[in-house]
Amino acid sequence: MSAVVFHGGDYGAWGFEAGGGMFGSSRLLMAAEGGGAGTQVVRVRAWPRFNPVVPIAFSVCVFLAVAATRDDALAAAGVLVLLAGLIVLRAVHDCGTATHTARRGLGLCNWHEGDARAEVFEPRHGQA
Repeated sequence: MSAVVFHGGDYGAWGFEAGGGMFGSSRLLMAAEGGGAGTQVVRVRAWPRFNPVVPIAFSVCVFLAVAATRDDALAAAGVLVLLAGLIVLRAVHDCGTATHTARRGLGLCNWHEGDARAEVFEPRHGQA
């Protein structure tokens, strides 16, 4: 799995964004602090981000499905409801793919179990 990663910028409320597809991505915020004895405590927060087109496309499909139902065009309404459902499923899939890829990327580090609230990262030899 691979993802396109974007940097959050100097004043962004997020650290980086992993793209999962055309409909969704995942934004992450990381904080590292010294834990003593040469260790660091790294905290990661992630949340999904849908493409702004997703709610618009979903709303248009639902609106047209309601209009088709009022005109007794049930086949067209069914197709539009199916399309609205596929848009939502694809957006959720893309966000999930991005989150999974980011978690997997973070898992490639040398992580060790810490307390229940944080993971402890110990740098590999030769890394700063």
